[in-house]
Amino acid sequence: MELFQLSNFFSNLRAYAWWQVGIELLLIGMVVFWVVRFLRGTRGARLGAFWRRDIVIRIGEPFRAADLAVKADDAQAVTDAIMRRVAALMPPEQRGVYR
Repeated sequence: MELFQLSNFFSNLRAYAWWQVGIELLLIGMVVFWVVRFLRGTRGARLGAFWRRDIVIRIGEPFRAADLAVKADDAQAVTDAIMRRVAALMPPEQRGVYR
């Protein structure tokens, strides 16, 4: 901020009563405190737990919808076939209904 902008800011601030400015600053401080506390307590904990785990990425063979043994006009059948191909890459306990 330039010096002129800063002095302009303070001259505009003088138009308010001191207690109005104090209340606004108190409210802003409380909101910032709560947001920081929330982010530390939730996202920080989750990210820390995430980064301590091993990540395994499995990439299967590429395929096209035409390669699947289902009719191409049946969207649900195509979706189920794709999900079964993806589930085949996962451990059996994580496959869900696509076993």
